[in-house]
Amino acid sequence: MNKLKQFLALLLVVFSTVVYAQCPPGVASLPAGTNTIAAGQTYCISVDTNFPANLTVNGTLYLAPGVKVTGTGFFDIKGSLQIMDGAGIQLSGSMSVGAQGQDALVKLGKYSYLSINGSLTQVDATWGGTQPTKKSHIEQDAGSVVEVCATYNHQAIGYKAVKYIGNASSHAYFITKSDASGGGTGATWAELSSEANIRWIAMSTVNTTTAKLRAGSATYCGPNATTATCPSIWPTGLTSTSVCNEAIPIVNNLQPQNYCITGDCNLNTYINSSNPNTIEYDNIVSTFHSTILKEVDGKVIVWGQGIKNTGINNDAGDGDVPTPIELNATNYPGLTGKILKFTGGSRQLSGGTTATHGNQQFAVLTEDGLFVWGVPGELISTSIKNTNAFEKVTINGQSSGLPAGVTPQQVKMLFGSFKTLALVTCTGEAYVLSDTGSKNASGSTSSTIWHRVYKATANDGGTKGTVLDNVVAVRGTSQALIALTANGELYTWGKGTYTGTPSGSGATDRTYATKMQNPATGKTPKMIGMTDIYTNAKLTYFVLMTDGTVYSMGDSSLKQLGTGSTTSSASWVQVKKSATANDFMTNIAWISPQEHGGDTWSANISALTTDGKLYSWGGNSGQMLGGATNNIGYNPWELYMARGLANTDTILALETGGHTTMIIKNCTTKFGYLGHRTHGSMGNGQTGTAYEADFNFADTYAVNVCGAATAPRLSDLKKCPTATVDLASSVPANFAASGYTIQWYMADGTTPVANTSAVGTGTYIAKLIPDPAQPLLCTNMTSTVKVTDYVSTDPEYSLCTVTNCDPVVINAASFAFVGTLGDDPTKTTTFAIGDKLIMRNVATIGTNTYDLVATITGNNLPATSSIGLSASKALVVRDIRPVDARYMHFKLEFTIAGTVANSSSTVYPQIMPKVKVIIKDIDGNGIGNQFTDLMGYSTASSPVVTVGSALTNQGFYNATNPAGFNYYRAAAFVPGSSGVPNVAETNEDYWVTMEYTNFLSEEYLIGVTGNATLNILERAAAVGINIPKFGNANDCICFNDPATGGSNHDTKVGITLLKRAGAQNTDNWPMVRKGGHIALESNSQGFVPTRIAKADLGNITKPQKGMMVYDTTDKCLKINTDGTATGWKCFNTPACP
Repeated sequence: MNKLKQFLALLLVVFSTVVYAQCPPGVASLPAGTNTIAAGQTYCISVDTNFPANLTVNGTLYLAPGVKVTGTGFFDIKGSLQIMDGAGIQLSGSMSVGAQGQDALVKLGKYSYLSINGSLTQVDATWGGTQPTKKSHIEQDAGSVVEVCATYNHQAIGYKAVKYIGNASSHAYFITKSDASGGGTGATWAELSSEANIRWIAMSTVNTTTAKLRAGSATYCGPNATTATCPSIWPTGLTSTSVCNEAIPIVNNLQPQNYCITGDCNLNTYINSSNPNTIEYDNIVSTFHSTILKEVDGKVIVWGQGIKNTGINNDAGDGDVPTPIELNATNYPGLTGKILKFTGGSRQLSGGTTATHGNQQFAVLTEDGLFVWGVPGELISTSIKNTNAFEKVTINGQSSGLPAGVTPQQVKMLFGSFKTLALVTCTGEAYVLSDTGSKNASGSTSSTIWHRVYKATANDGGTKGTVLDNVVAVRGTSQALIALTANGELYTWGKGTYTGTPSGSGATDRTYATKMQNPATGKTPKMIGMTDIYTNAKLTYFVLMTDGTVYSMGDSSLKQLGTGSTTSSASWVQVKKSATANDFMTNIAWISPQEHGGDTWSANISALTTDGKLYSWGGNSGQMLGGATNNIGYNPWELYMARGLANTDTILALETGGHTTMIIKNCTTKFGYLGHRTHGSMGNGQTGTAYEADFNFADTYAVNVCGAATAPRLSDLKKCPTATVDLASSVPANFAASGYTIQWYMADGTTPVANTSAVGTGTYIAKLIPDPAQPLLCTNMTSTVKVTDYVSTDPEYSLCTVTNCDPVVINAASFAFVGTLGDDPTKTTTFAIGDKLIMRNVATIGTNTYDLVATITGNNLPATSSIGLSASKALVVRDIRPVDARYMHFKLEFTIAGTVANSSSTVYPQIMPKVKVIIKDIDGNGIGNQFTDLMGYSTASSPVVTVGSALTNQGFYNATNPAGFNYYRAAAFVPGSSGVPNVAETNEDYWVTMEYTNFLSEEYLIGVTGNATLNILERAAAVGINIPKFGNANDCICFNDPATGGSNHDTKVGITLLKRAGAQNTDNWPMVRKGGHIALESNSQGFVPTRIAKADLGNITKPQKGMMVYDTTDKCLKINTDGTATGWKCFNTPACP
């Protein structure tokens, strides 16, 4: 398996390399030594190349994607030079583009470059206006760079020199590092470009008097441009006029970076957070009285006010969820796709009853799009959604609910606040969907479409500049937002904002994202956040630096600046940890401001230190910070390790929201809750209203937060009513890395589980034993696993009708092909990756029928091949010729019939078919077609191979050929022989059956290896199934008639209600009942054995083989078959071993 994976990985690398240097179809490679391309000739350079001499292009020359060309001579481009995506030219000589009276073109693809140490001249192709349709152009796609280190001259006045051909939201750079001039004289001008997407950085002089040149509509910085004169458009990697060949680092910095972390759980968060560009802010999101939380396994749970799928928020609590539930399709009908992100927006309102408790609206992003529920208008505009219930939303015609061109998988951050939704993409784009605060940052006030955020050109934030890119985080409030970029820059926009520059400037409304002053020169921001007093739009900013210091700016009427003062500041100030002068916080790892919705007293923030200690400061609304007095402001040192915490406690995670502070403490399974408890906000199953003045850990809910796991999460188990289950299946795959081992106990916590591999229903305690070599692991940690039976409403319940003794019925299957051509009942000659080949109704088990589905994952079959159904009901690939190695690679699934169409199927792993590889005479004519090297193999490392009846010799595995196993007819196969057998084929199936321990995870290949020396007329490969008998026949209970005869002893003891006991009675009862210890009889009463519920069977601590009880849960007489707690079996199956 590992070798195969390495081989496939190598193939992928090679394939990627080849694709990246792919010339256009039909274009020949440039012959070695060629330095002149004549008119009408077209060539391509597909490998890195150096030109030591001059190069003349009168025809067309392509540089394939990623190719680097260097040169020392003069490049004369009179035809077409096309530098494809990611390619580049670094020329130490000079270049001329164009000729009088003919068109010429230099075209740069995405993130390509042209760096010229010498001069660049664009010839006037119009020949002084006599050929007005001719042009010598430079075309630039997004992210491309032209760098000219000596003089630049654009001679023509009839057309612009440079044309932008990229995405409208991106740009390209044209950089001149020496004198630039043009063909303009008198009142006429030569112009660089008509598109603002071309950014011209003129780092030396530009002739505007004699040989006149100007920018046209290009975005221009010059003459003598420096980073100080145009910081908003200056590219990273550009240093000074004295350095040439900077195009490469500029392009590298322009290329979109992917700041997303793959997998179900991003561990760069909370107390363990480090890299500012990939921090996950939102594994816990708390609005007013509601919380959404992601656990280590990616499962999302919710609880609190108005968060039920109905989205109703009222005094009666009709929409409340007082006990956490999973956010899934069962609890939230209509939800589809894997959950990626979630958020919420809320506020507390005065007046009324429900309003006093706040309103909320929530959003969850899945692979299928954006779903919203809750009180309309609290997060997004009522013009988008004016109903409460959970449902998918369409925004501006986009069914995903996202900006055009953005897929759910491309979303890095989804942030919500009152009437505010913002997102950041993996490549650094920022978008806003806002219904308040004038913070769309696009120039539009529409509340029903997503807006790409644009930068301001000046500190007043009122003039639109270029797009804000390279963003890694956007946070804020209902009134304003703040953004952090990957290079540590800060931007803000909205109502009442501050930038910290000029020093002390007051609150200003800013339409576009305006650059803020770095709070501390030389320090790098790690996290950002904001809070506000919603009723009067007073904002406060927070920035955590990578060195653990925290800075704040803005309103401090509730001491939220953390300086010990209620005086607001329009400049950055440093947060203190005590009242002593200059005693600042220096070891903060995480900040969590109250940001998802506010009220008059909830402008506050909490922070965690690197050693897990908690600071909180600002407004103590609803006693959410732990202060003794409600609705006043507190300093950080006044609420250090708030009530209910010991100074020795270690806090791993923190979320501040609404009226609550929620924390995760090391070596505890339940979260800590502080503040206003109402409508189920504490997750304790109660909806009443009270205030938790101390952190409450006892009455909350056990969670295992992503990034702050206190103990490895074990899963509850379900099983069929008559089956047992292995407790090990509750343990996650990565458990060994946790440092713990498990000791299993019964529900009492003291009685060891006798056989952990076969337990019945009940509650089991896993005691987590820490590795002594890891002193930071917790002691006395336990996890509870509940084992229950499937019930009739569970999809898996139907499988439980298959008992160990029931046969599996193999049906006469039909064939279907689901793919690009729809559902074809016969065959097709077109195969595409992802297409599904289906054997319909192959088996009946209980009340269900099942399909076998082969999903194509790889294919190089020739067009002449076809897919069809063989006489033996197997999927068959016909007409595979041996000249080339041909194959089809596919994954098998065994599913309930009819669940597979073009969408994914529902897989039932309890059913494990075997795979049958068949060698078949397709036409059935028995004519002597030859065959050999028919392949059928899996990615399994060590499959068990059993030989079918027609094969007496097992095929062998060829280690040098990853195509795997080869099979031959027994009569022709000679073990150890090197020759290829010549076989006369008959109309007979020859097969082997391969069994795997994890059938559904395997992938298979069918095909043939090439052998050009054989005159093979026909080839076929097929895949069928052979379903094994379920279970062990020895488990079946015998109800056959007993054997009679032999010595039988009288039964000496009996109890009868028929008045006939004793030898003096002519009935000779009970002696007539032979071989018994005791006999009972009555015609009006019954024998009542011990009656006991299934859950209580474990209370029989020492069961004996043959012990009987009546199970009141399963409603059957049970006999203990093995003397263990799991050996109870219903006495109701009429079968024998």
